[in-house]
Amino acid sequence: MSTFQKIENKDEWEALLSGVPFKTFFHTIEWESFLEKEFSWMKFERYMWRDKLLLSVARCKLFGKEKIVSHPLCEYGGPLPLADNIDYANFENDFTREFGRRARIHYHPRIKTESAGALSTFWIENYSKKTVEDLWRGLRKTVRQEIGAGERRGIYVENCKNGEELKQFYKMYLDTVKKHKNIPLPFSAFEFFHKSSNADILLAKKDGKVLGGSVFLFYEPFIHYFLNASDYQFRKWNVGHIVLWSAIQRYKDNTGYDYFDLGGTRKGSSLEVFKRGWGAKEYPIYETSPSGSTSRNSRLRDIWGMLPKGAIEKLAPWVIFNKI
Repeated sequence: MSTFQKIENKDEWEALLSGVPFKTFFHTIEWESFLEKEFSWMKFERYMWRDKLLLSVARCKLFGKEKIVSHPLCEYGGPLPLADNIDYANFENDFTREFGRRARIHYHPRIKTESAGALSTFWIENYSKKTVEDLWRGLRKTVRQEIGAGERRGIYVENCKNGEELKQFYKMYLDTVKKHKNIPLPFSAFEFFHKSSNADILLAKKDGKVLGGSVFLFYEPFIHYFLNASDYQFRKWNVGHIVLWSAIQRYKDNTGYDYFDLGGTRKGSSLEVFKRGWGAKEYPIYETSPSGSTSRNSRLRDIWGMLPKGAIEKLAPWVIFNKI
């Protein structure tokens, strides 16, 4: 007998979600429905495990292949506890029996922290309780110098105002993911963030010209620095530093946000060095995933980095399936 009770009714699922103490932006029906609409090969299934955990998984089928992933296209998602003292080893054994050894989960560190996997995240803790001066002193000296240099150049930060600015930012995002051999989200995802009351897009500008920007997500008690991109010709101006520092100051007085999450980062990357400079504490992102998936993604990324931007945008849905 299965230990997973499938929840078919979305209203029932919403009611169950309202009873969990914590969920991310990616656990919402709105985000899951957007992904299903954008990618016809992706369908979400929702379960309750032993009356103790809620679990949403995406069943992805394309060209005769099937993958099962809890919250694809995000840094972490995974199960949500309805009770205390969860036996996660028991849950993972049941999960493997139910969905197979190739099914994947990336846990949010608030749910489960364990030293495993190739990703970590960095949190500025007690964020809402700190003054701007406290936060400024917590920055590495070189980060403070780079922020000051950008501000002296006349760079300022504003919310994304319209669709034209969003398109400019997305073009920079495509350039950035191509440079780093990553897989882009479609432009429709940026439109989704722009319209969402639980997301914000901040853009760095100089003399009215968009130089770069970042996407921030809100789910108490976290503000999540999710995506960042900038015009490569202005890379020496440290545009990303200026946007992030502006966001840290801007959101500090929002009640209910005790953590500023700088986002998932591959261990040993240059981004890891960048995020350590903001006075943040590292947390491992625990994951269950099939063996060998990293090497396949690595080969795919090498090929991906050589494609023109137009091909990247058109082929992204197929490549996303291979990535997840």
